[in-house]
Amino acid sequence: MSSLSSWRHAVLNPIDEGSAAGSSARLGEKFDALQQEVGNDLALVGEATDWRIVLTLSHEILEAQSKDLLVLVYSMRSIIEAYRYEGFNETLTVLQSYIDQYWGDSFPPLKRKRARVAAFEWLAQQLEQWVGRHKPNRDEIDSVKSVLASIESLDQRLTALDGEWSLDLFTVKRSLNEHLSSLPAETKSETPTSQPIPEKRQAEVVPINGANMPSGDADLVTTQQHTLSSTGGGGSQSITIIDDKSYNQSIRHTQSLLKELAKYRLSKNLADPRAYEINRFSVWLPVAELPRHQNGLTPLRAIPLEKRHFFDTLFQQRQYQILINELESSLSNAPFWLDGHRMVVDALNAIDAGPGLTNGSGVHQKAIETIATLTKVFVSKLEGVECLRFSDDTPFADDKTQLWLAGIESSSSDAAHQIDEGSTLSPLIVTSLSYDGESEAQGQTESKLIKDSNKAYKESGFSQGFAILDQYCLNQNSKQVWYRARLLSIEYCLNAKEFLFAEQLLTELDELTLKHKLDEWEPELVSSMLSMMLICKSKLKRNQTVDSYYQRLVRVDTKRGYEMKSFAR
Repeated sequence: MSSLSSWRHAVLNPIDEGSAAGSSARLGEKFDALQQEVGNDLALVGEATDWRIVLTLSHEILEAQSKDLLVLVYSMRSIIEAYRYEGFNETLTVLQSYIDQYWGDSFPPLKRKRARVAAFEWLAQQLEQWVGRHKPNRDEIDSVKSVLASIESLDQRLTALDGEWSLDLFTVKRSLNEHLSSLPAETKSETPTSQPIPEKRQAEVVPINGANMPSGDADLVTTQQHTLSSTGGGGSQSITIIDDKSYNQSIRHTQSLLKELAKYRLSKNLADPRAYEINRFSVWLPVAELPRHQNGLTPLRAIPLEKRHFFDTLFQQRQYQILINELESSLSNAPFWLDGHRMVVDALNAIDAGPGLTNGSGVHQKAIETIATLTKVFVSKLEGVECLRFSDDTPFADDKTQLWLAGIESSSSDAAHQIDEGSTLSPLIVTSLSYDGESEAQGQTESKLIKDSNKAYKESGFSQGFAILDQYCLNQNSKQVWYRARLLSIEYCLNAKEFLFAEQLLTELDELTLKHKLDEWEPELVSSMLSMMLICKSKLKRNQTVDSYYQRLVRVDTKRGYEMKSFAR
């Protein structure tokens, strides 16, 4: 049976008697691997997509798991790469049969029209580019004519569907007609300037073990000068790097090994920091710069919506171990999905917050710190990466992740900023509030409050510690003492890295300051408030407002303004 025939059967044969269209494949590792391979054309190291791997993965999914439209268009593109115009015509014919058999029950569900339209748009763009690069030879004239006829037939079939469906191949048809008109002028000796690897070899469907890239297929994508050997039973592979292609191949091979190492260590111990470190080193290994983007929008595909819902469900059901394993697997294929790192930390914190444990003191703390530090380094290296978005407008880092990133300190300052029993809440502020002789007792009272709030934080969490300071504020009759007490509670928030909450409290103080012109009457209090505001705005990346607060600070307290000059924009 020919590969084209095998592919047709994989697409059109029912998955099983009970469910012809199968189930969603979006949560599986094969789908993740397929997405990663298709996205390799966008890879920062310039590595091209291996359409044979795409064909293998998509063939397996369509045959045994799911009649997914996105998987089908990926598979169509790989068939065209292998069989040129003969394959082009076959894919259009099979697509029509797929519509007849599975349109109502396939994936994504029919109600998710935008997802299906996006699949068609991707295919149309790919076909335009492919036809532009591959001029047919004289032997392919009949196949090209068949393609044109199939396009017309497919267009009619889509028009007949409810909901205004279309596959816009107008540019493809125009290019094909131009190719046909130029062919008679060519001599028979003319052939395409570049030929693919022999078609039968290209279209070969090679079984893949799980979601791993097939080591046995690696010789198909390297030059003859490469030495690629593998042995079973724990053997190793060796790749001779002689050009960019073999360099990229070695990167992918290294990533595959590191991914398996990380998965193994994680299966042994969920608290193993090295497992998380290896996985992140692997996924970020080839990343050297920001992905190309326009106004923050990149062509990169986001984690599928179904998978994100799946993660949320696991968290709500407190299935943290399963969730962490699933997240780490997805992260190994998604270098710019910053939300995933924060979600792993949330899950680890949730485990440590179980009976008898508190956040920040459990057995997973070293793993949490490793993830936070590595993610912060990655974001710092690629300035602005957290502000970019995937092709569906999903952010690389949502609001929760932005706050998490803002709260991550460098390893050298973490110890100084930890709230621990017996510590004081003063490390973030450049100069402490001073007390004259008459208010020395007040200073002692506030020192005790700070110790009590720290102890409450240690034992019961943020809310209990804040409640102590907030009640102290409510008990004050003097406006000046109330203002000072509110600053203490805000400083507590900053040290607990609750920057968003601190921002709201600071806004209240700032409004009061401006209303009563306290810049003139209470410069020391206002100086402390503005210092905290600068820290908070910087942590939350509210860069558009930082400059105005810094200018006010310089006017109110020149010395402190100089000490905080790093906040000037």
